[in-house]
Amino acid sequence: MLKTPEQWLEQAAPEKKSGIFKVFLGYAPGVGKTYSMLSEAIRRHKRNEDVIIGVVETHGRKGVAELIEQLPVLPRRQLEYKGTQFEEMDVDAIITRKPQVILVDELAHTNVEGSKHKKRYEDVLDILEAKIDVLSTMNIQHLESVSPTVQSITGIKIRETVPDWVLERANEVVLADLTPESRFHSEVGRELRQLRRPERNGEQWVSRRVARNGIVCVDSQHVSVGKNYGASTCDVLVTDGLFQFWVGNELLKTVARTGKGEIRKKHAERTRSRR
Repeated sequence: MLKTPEQWLEQAAPEKKSGIFKVFLGYAPGVGKTYSMLSEAIRRHKRNEDVIIGVVETHGRKGVAELIEQLPVLPRRQLEYKGTQFEEMDVDAIITRKPQVILVDELAHTNVEGSKHKKRYEDVLDILEAKIDVLSTMNIQHLESVSPTVQSITGIKIRETVPDWVLERANEVVLADLTPESRFHSEVGRELRQLRRPERNGEQWVSRRVARNGIVCVDSQHVSVGKNYGASTCDVLVTDGLFQFWVGNELLKTVARTGKGEIRKKHAERTRSRR
């Protein structure tokens, strides 16, 4: 029986030594990493590739949930820890099922105690070793060499990190990016602003008037928050290293603080009393 061209190509191709590792890398939550990963997976699924979801988190995002519905999902492993039930990706089930491509969201995730590995990237390495291709996501602040810089700027400790050599192991890294303006007006951006809205009391808060050109001046530092906020009142959270600019429930911008002078609390009490 004559072989087809595809069978000849398969026979001539070198034996696959490990899976292909593709990472969708973002600079912040909400820039579209998971959406991009799912979109590629759906395209490959429509080309009859055996693609399944190992773990993808929706975080309540309707668009992501709708994409997940278009792909088969492998059930997660149930684990009990300190009397509470948790779900983790089932690595052994994936290797037994042996799809062509598996989707693994949030590469920096720390598994619950009792899992096969402590870190999700270790699960991914096992899957790649089984010659299964992996599509995964992570934010740049979780890269081990970058996290100290992020912490020094934001004051937020990055507790989950991925060693640089893991990202270097990737066959392809895709930058998932949005402009700050697009991210601000996105569904995820609105959710994050609501989640992060702090109570505005204490000595760290000051209020400033936004100029008609969208500029706010704090501690001799001029920051543009957008012309559409011109002539409004902006509340500013002041820390040693950062300014956060808020109008109503909206977090407009976070910037590094360049000066260390004393900041007058002009209009602060008057503007708070109006809310």
